[in-house]
Amino acid sequence: MLFNSFNYLVFFVLVWLVFWFVIKDRQKLQQAFLLLVSCYFYMFFIPKYIVILALTIVVDYWAGHALEQSQNVHKRKVILVTSVFVTCAILFVFKYYNFFSENISHLAGYFGGECSIGILKWALPIGLSFHTFQSLSYVFEVYYGRQKAERNFLTYSLYVMYFPQLVAGPIERPGNLLNQLNQPFIFKPQMASDGMRLILWGLFKKVVIADACAKIVNFTYLGMDTASTIDLWYAAVLFSIQIYGDFSGYSDIARGSSQLLGIQLITNFNFPYFSRSISEFWSRWHTSLSTWFRDYVYIPLGGNRVTRMKQIRNVLIVFVLSGFWHGAQWTFIWWGFFNALFVIFSFVKLPAYLGKNWLMIPITFLITTCLWVLFRAENMHQAITQLDTMLVHFKGGNGIEYNLKLWLMIISFFAMEWLLRKRSFGLDIEHWPSAARYSTYTIVFFVLFFMAVYPANQFIYFQF
Repeated sequence: MLFNSFNYLVFFVLVWLVFWFVIKDRQKLQQAFLLLVSCYFYMFFIPKYIVILALTIVVDYWAGHALEQSQNVHKRKVILVTSVFVTCAILFVFKYYNFFSENISHLAGYFGGECSIGILKWALPIGLSFHTFQSLSYVFEVYYGRQKAERNFLTYSLYVMYFPQLVAGPIERPGNLLNQLNQPFIFKPQMASDGMRLILWGLFKKVVIADACAKIVNFTYLGMDTASTIDLWYAAVLFSIQIYGDFSGYSDIARGSSQLLGIQLITNFNFPYFSRSISEFWSRWHTSLSTWFRDYVYIPLGGNRVTRMKQIRNVLIVFVLSGFWHGAQWTFIWWGFFNALFVIFSFVKLPAYLGKNWLMIPITFLITTCLWVLFRAENMHQAITQLDTMLVHFKGGNGIEYNLKLWLMIISFFAMEWLLRKRSFGLDIEHWPSAARYSTYTIVFFVLFFMAVYPANQFIYFQF
């Protein structure tokens, strides 16, 4: 069920009405209801895959209790490893098995041998990487003693399956989401008001900006062999805008939906394209994943409290793993690797005036755009060909029609975000005078009605 579909609108309105008017002030019943509708939401995609979620929930629920009850250091490590192994084994089978199978076969052929271990023809469960990491964060937090094990199986199940952020994040921590689920649900008008603005802005990002960009990007990639340098740069820039509008749009709708239910999700995006370095970009983009790797991989490896060479090693490990988290392709691995190189470059002390210069914003955007080429490409050959045409071997011609209406929307969108960059999101305008505020809402509604791209398109990060 897509957030940008009529089905979701009907679904959420019914959920909201029952939650606040039929079963209000009955916390356990509200929890059970949210778990039930979350199961329905997930099963709307591939129903049988809910069994995978159930297995993960059972294993990590058990692990949390076992870790809290045991004082034996060795036993606790065995419990932790068992939980991580089972949870990651599920992820490996569905997401990474075919990647390793194909590469082992290619490697054997390169050396003149033969090794075929078969290919699994299973669809990747929606949001598998997201709820795997969310489940693991609970186990890690209990292991480190920062979170008490959840006694109520229903509450823990809801923590993993909570529908607003189930399939594309943000990746929540038990200290935020689980603790809120254990508190009475209270309707807060201010939170609900912010939630509606978040949903409105998220829909604008997705169906007006991202999906319109996607049409041109997809068209260009279909004719990659004949596309000119200008065409490829144009498509690359639009993909940078598309993926931001698509993913941050999802996150906004997720946060907004949750706030209407009285639950605050963490902020996943903080105006990343206003960054002045790749390092700063990653402190603003998909922060729930960045902080996950920081807390559970980078810091345990020593973080920045080690020698410079080991710190460089740690950064490389984190970013390569982050790339691999996104997809079982070499394009994602190299995307992570090159992002790591730019982050490592930031270790070099630049003149203060250069680091704060506003010109670093477009420079960082152009670097990020080139890196997104690896992310968008279907394979390394396509990525190298595109980057070669963009940066080395200029190719003439121009086959793309430039959509002035789209660019008017893009410029307006980024102008709005720049204006409100110190607020929590791009439509956080409650502090504006009433006339300006309601005029803005009217314009956004008008644009959504007349310029939205339909039928509903799937979100990019659903594939992860």
